[in-house]
Amino acid sequence: MKKQVANTVYLAQNLAVPVLVFIFVRQDLALLAFLTVLLSKWRVVAISPRFWLANIRSNSCDIIVGLSTVALMSYAPISATEFVNPLLALLYGVWLVFVKPKSGRSIVTVQAFICQFYGLSALYLLVDTAFDSFTWLVILFAWLVGRASVRHFLSSYEDVENKPVLITLWAFLIAQLAWVFWVWNVIYVLPSSVFAVPLIAIISSVVTYAAGAIYHVNYESKLQKRFVIQQALFVAAVLILVISFTRWTGQV
Repeated sequence: MKKQVANTVYLAQNLAVPVLVFIFVRQDLALLAFLTVLLSKWRVVAISPRFWLANIRSNSCDIIVGLSTVALMSYAPISATEFVNPLLALLYGVWLVFVKPKSGRSIVTVQAFICQFYGLSALYLLVDTAFDSFTWLVILFAWLVGRASVRHFLSSYEDVENKPVLITLWAFLIAQLAWVFWVWNVIYVLPSSVFAVPLIAIISSVVTYAAGAIYHVNYESKLQKRFVIQQALFVAAVLILVISFTRWTGQV
């Protein structure tokens, strides 16, 4: 009985957070929306302080998705908020109730992917409004997003060799992409200006997919040179399309 009550309370809290976030953003109270997300993670610090850092690391993807949701809601054009913000609130609720609690390897991979996509999208949609003069801050945030996502991804694999090195290398790669796309912050705006997607989110997602596939196949001891070439050609094809059909503008 107690477990059922606890589960009900937990579900109610997870459903209440997206609703409150939506209401606060709608009332132009984005700061309260950010605080709501942070306060909803109170369990992270509801233990001995010596475990706080480990808890923050293990919950970093969840925190990034929550904060990014608020940022994306706040950025949405006024003409699109009636559609985009309820959708983002709904997706955040799905994340909290159905996606985040799962622990299988496939779903953990999806969680890491969402974390990186949401984090970089929110960051680069805000570059022109909040971080335009703070290159180092943009790169730092991108580095943190990359580090959190790859650590989460690797957490589903046992006995990972050179795990700290892999995490550092991936975070460094994302930081490098962050610098390049700070110089050329290209944003694709879909019809009617309903959705806006930064190019860095697309490119990093393609690279992440290829790298994750190669790592998984290699972990299962089935990696072949042909598979690596296929993934490299896939990434190269996407890059060629981007370079060919994107109007590159910007200032260094």
